[in-house]
Amino acid sequence: MDLMATIEVWVDGVRITNAFRVSGQVALSTQTAASFTLLADDAQVSDVAVDLPAEVRIVGASASKSTWWVVTAVEDTIVSDGEEAAEVIEVTLTSAESLLGQGVVYPSAGVDDINTPIFVGRAVRKPVTFERYPGPGEPSFDDSGWSAATSPGPIMGPYAPSGWCTPSAVWIGGTVDLLHFRKTFSVSGAFALSIDVAFSNDGELWLDDVLLLKLAAGVDDGIATQTRRVTVQINDGSHTFYGWVQRIGVVDCLLGVAAYKQHTTTLVCKSDTSWKMTSSVPTITPGLVVGDLIGEAKVRGALPAVSATFDDTLDTKGVEWPAVVGQWPMRVGEDTVQTVLDAFRDGFVEYNMSCATDFGDLDVWVGDGVDDADGNPADGAGQVVGVSIAKGVNALNVRRLVAANIQNAGLVMFDGGILEVEITGSTSVWGRREVGLSLGRCDGPAALNVAAANLLPASEPSTSVEADVLPAGDADTPLVGFGLGDWVTVATRGGTSSERCLAVNFALSDLGELELRPEFSTLREVVAQRHQRAISRTNGGTLDGRSRTARPSSPSIDRVEVRQPFEVTFSTDGSYEVQDTDLTAPVAMDMRRGLVALWVECEAAGAGDSTFELFKNGAGTGRDVTVAASTVEWNAWFDLSTVWEIGDTYQLRCTDAGGHEGVSVRAVWANLGG
Repeated sequence: MDLMATIEVWVDGVRITNAFRVSGQVALSTQTAASFTLLADDAQVSDVAVDLPAEVRIVGASASKSTWWVVTAVEDTIVSDGEEAAEVIEVTLTSAESLLGQGVVYPSAGVDDINTPIFVGRAVRKPVTFERYPGPGEPSFDDSGWSAATSPGPIMGPYAPSGWCTPSAVWIGGTVDLLHFRKTFSVSGAFALSIDVAFSNDGELWLDDVLLLKLAAGVDDGIATQTRRVTVQINDGSHTFYGWVQRIGVVDCLLGVAAYKQHTTTLVCKSDTSWKMTSSVPTITPGLVVGDLIGEAKVRGALPAVSATFDDTLDTKGVEWPAVVGQWPMRVGEDTVQTVLDAFRDGFVEYNMSCATDFGDLDVWVGDGVDDADGNPADGAGQVVGVSIAKGVNALNVRRLVAANIQNAGLVMFDGGILEVEITGSTSVWGRREVGLSLGRCDGPAALNVAAANLLPASEPSTSVEADVLPAGDADTPLVGFGLGDWVTVATRGGTSSERCLAVNFALSDLGELELRPEFSTLREVVAQRHQRAISRTNGGTLDGRSRTARPSSPSIDRVEVRQPFEVTFSTDGSYEVQDTDLTAPVAMDMRRGLVALWVECEAAGAGDSTFELFKNGAGTGRDVTVAASTVEWNAWFDLSTVWEIGDTYQLRCTDAGGHEGVSVRAVWANLGG
């Protein structure tokens, strides 16, 4: 019998003095359950109701530790013991981690009052996506450390990508292996944007965390020679472009962007030196992601009781978070703060609310064995404590369970083919025991490492240790003297070893005796967990700063197309010398278009300059191109402000002849639609 520790149950700040059959479990980084029973005629039955906060307190000789819960069910029932029966209520508790399931992942752009021709009310801002990628694509990302973009020159002339129609936009980028770009801009009075995009090499362009365009050499033809247009629905307000371009060979990392209000010539954003740029791979931290989700939920009125004991930079212990490089996808409307934490748990963090300082406090730590920002392995939630547990000393019994389901070799199927893997340290002892593994989206050297990480925990018999503790004092009382994540020394039939406490089971017997049974993991299993964490950080390309799995799939994207400009060439015979007032026959426009450029080429140079002007409905537009004397070609680019509607006519006229022969003038238009 444990005479040193007792247990108390509290509901909404009121102690339930006659609670019996109290039992449950607290565990690290896991939602757990507990329960207790009250006689139906107990005066405190009215103090118990669903959704109230609850506390199960382990009380030692001079100290105590609270675990935090939520009442999730109250059931009227009958318990019997032989011929005796009693009406009771059974109360079910869920650990406070369940609160995190009440905060759903929203798109980073949030919800706003929307007033459009097809919808009025509150809706998620457009562009919208069903996946969220924390990082530089989100409008709230901090790019204050990025520098101003540099430009090697305009996007025009013979080296402009086909279909480009914005001479005021410039290339931005430079001669480095990889560049990232961001720009925040405002939109007013637009239902959709038509966005022209040009990359020099492999690249992506995002708008408000929505992937608009993704191009890769060998898959997409004409990356550097063609313009892509993305038409995407949008709401008024502030929006953010994010893109990256990779350098291949001797070609610089260059990006060109021009965003117009759809069906207009109104330019709302273009690539220029007001953009921001960095060659450093953008990073996030688990604290930043989880903290942002909690903060956003609180703004919406959700998670009012949850308080983070960490921030963007430091975990609950004050350890600096390691950087998460790349992207960490979250499913909008499906994932919650809890599922996001569970995803980070597998590679970076440990968390707990059941043993926090107060109800609703969320503790999150850099995971045990995970390198912190300085490259030093962190201790996770716990630490090494000077506590020893041994049968006959402070434990009624210590059990070590060893189970063998050994798998140590076999074939591994992955995107790049089939590998064979073997854990030689295991096969040399246990013989070869084969298994087949499928890794899905994984390639390169990471596939072998991931396969090894999956086999390593199964390559040796699994071991678990439990102890029925009879504390001698507060120091060896579970949760009071040592807690979740702490390392203690445990003596078993197999010898003395250092074990990590991962869970504590508690129960109050019908005789009022408190039973405490901590569960431990062995050092070998912890090493396997650390290896698994390290591998999970390299799987799926998360360390290369690019998104291998993301695909443009937003319902806000109306279409993506290669820009095909509309061109008309006006030509004369090779020996014909152009004359003043030469005028072509009028041609009616069959689609709404804006003038992009005029190109002139001649068979022979003239003694003076020759100028050619485009006419609209018989009147001059002022849009002309002049080829200088002694030269045979020239071009002029325009800003799309001159628009031909359907039915408008276009003609070319020589307004000044300088003696050039065999003249061809090419007019280039952009299709504006509408």
